Amino acid sequence: MRPSLEDRVAIAGLISGLGFYSDQGEWKLVEAGYAPEVTTDYVSLFGGEPQTQPRAAVVASLRGVMPGFDFNQHLITTPDIRMRDRDHAVARSYVRATHRLGKATWVVGGYYTHELVRSHDEWRICYVKFTLGYEEGDRALLAQAAERAGRADRGA
Repeated sequence: MRPSLEDRVAIAGLISGLGFYSDQGEWKLVEAGYAPEVTTDYVSLFGGEPQTQPRAAVVASLRGVMPGFDFNQHLITTPDIRMRDRDHAVARSYVRATHRLGKATWVVGGYYTHELVRSHDEWRICYVKFTLGYEEGDRALLAQAAERAGRADRGA
């Protein structure tokens, strides 16, 4: 089943928007893009197992790190979208995510696989998998950013 033009535009906008909104700290818009329960799979980057949790927990984990960087930029390509049925879709897109702290950077590139569900005529992401293609820079910046974001939350 091929996606309609309207579905294609809505899904592509949702996927790229979530990257942009998380980079800009627009957390209500990030949360609105997810289904009530979300499975995240970052195993290729961090190890471990995929996690299924409420969307608020997914957003909280992003909020616990992203504001600690000086700059974030997720460049996400136009996704390849396949419909499973009228209300379920899978989209794959390349991503290059740059995170800067001071003069140091941590960059990861690869591709996303998103599974989406339509609810009340709105698409929501219910599954996201990042498949690592390459990594550049200093991964230790992630822990430093989390510490900075935590201090900011505590008002320190």
